[in-house]
Amino acid sequence: LSENAQQSRSVVKVVTDSIHRRTTTLGRAVDPGMFRTYPEDGQWLHPLTFVNVIVTILAICGFLRLARSSLDVYVWMTPFYVVLLLVLPYGAGTRLLLPVMPVVWLSLYELFKERSWQKNAIMVLLVLHLIITVGRVVSMYPHELQRHQEWPIIDTLAQSVDQIDPQRQATWAYLGMDSDYVSMLSFSRNRLIVPFNPESQAQYIVVVGDTQRPQNYQWIQSVENYHLLELKTQ
Repeated sequence: LSENAQQSRSVVKVVTDSIHRRTTTLGRAVDPGMFRTYPEDGQWLHPLTFVNVIVTILAICGFLRLARSSLDVYVWMTPFYVVLLLVLPYGAGTRLLLPVMPVVWLSLYELFKERSWQKNAIMVLLVLHLIITVGRVVSMYPHELQRHQEWPIIDTLAQSVDQIDPQRQATWAYLGMDSDYVSMLSFSRNRLIVPFNPESQAQYIVVVGDTQRPQNYQWIQSVENYHLLELKTQ
């Protein structure tokens, strides 16, 4: 009985976390300026979660109105797609929600179209969201360009790592490395590289620039500003 109760609680947690994750995603996609907000799973009392839940409820109410007045396959496909998203155990950002975002906006429009000021508010919200998003893209362009230019170095670094560990069985960690470049290196190697933890004693470490190196590691090789270190053998 205890095991069954524990399994039930586990299932409930998975479901509630998934619902929280999708409401957060919807809020990020609809509310202006919130596309970079990330409340942790299960934080139902977080202020942003409160906003996201309201947006989700409004979208659902609007969709019910839209579905009653439309036989469009695209509209009726949306609930099945949303159920699929609820089953997925990971967030994946807003990218998976993009296919149904037109239906979301139509649902909100359907909900508020009866009053002109509410309809105008939806249009203002959409335009404001677009302006903020474009501004964010423009402001991030130099960073994205710099990151793109870093790819040859990351690929060379990945090749060096694979030469040191051709079987790809050793644990690699990073220290002082930007999260974007960590993702790029993991992608280039098709292997995960984890944050450095002194207690885990990773066999190899990628250290950036003048970052202080752990004492029990020795230098092997450098690629531009990246240094490869190996755990010293006793």
